[in-house]
Amino acid sequence: KMPIIEDNSATVAPTSSQLSGQMFSLVSGSAITLTLPNSASVGDHFSFMSHTSNVTVVTTGIVSLNGVAAPTTLAANTNYKIYKVVCVATDKYIIDVN
Repeated sequence: KMPIIEDNSATVAPTSSQLSGQMFSLVSGSAITLTLPNSASVGDHFSFMSHTSNVTVVTTGIVSLNGVAAPTTLAANTNYKIYKVVCVATDKYIIDVN
């Protein structure tokens, strides 16, 4: 089974121990900021979805997202859609937004 982590805060920052297939179910009533962690390894992955708010994915430090170096953001504004996040190289993430 896939572990599901329900989070009701407006700021979410997955830890390295939460990058092995967990899904974050985001239920905050306000806008949500999800910060991608530093020190991710190839193959680390997680998913997220929002029930109630828009999500902005942000990067800091040396992290890149969909080929764009930090700082960068990605709007994940469709509720009840599962977004998959995969680390394809050290601190380089791809988010499936299809």
